[in-house]
Amino acid sequence: MGLEIFTLRERPDLRPAIFLPDLQSVWPEFMRHDATAQLYFAPSQFEAYLDYAFAGVADGKVVARAFSVPFAFNVEGRDELPDGGWDQVIRWRTRIGWSGVRQPP
Repeated sequence: MGLEIFTLRERPDLRPAIFLPDLQSVWPEFMRHDATAQLYFAPSQFEAYLDYAFAGVADGKVVARAFSVPFAFNVEGRDELPDGGWDQVIRWRTRIGWSGVRQPP
């Protein structure tokens, strides 16, 4: 059987499995304590990303996970990938929101 990919919105039952120790161990320990990562993975925030968090299932077992963040380049002053990488995109999303319109501080 091949690998099947699901969003956590499609299969919320897979959510606990993507955070089990086997898959958690693929990230270095410091990443689990990073302030920017908390902007993504904090329970109050993670709900907004369920369409962009994925579980790979093979033979009925979660064997992979992937996390992403949608963002646009069509926002004033943003015409290339940020030097700050993933962290910067998370901060953009947190500060600007899904609409791309800057929110008040």
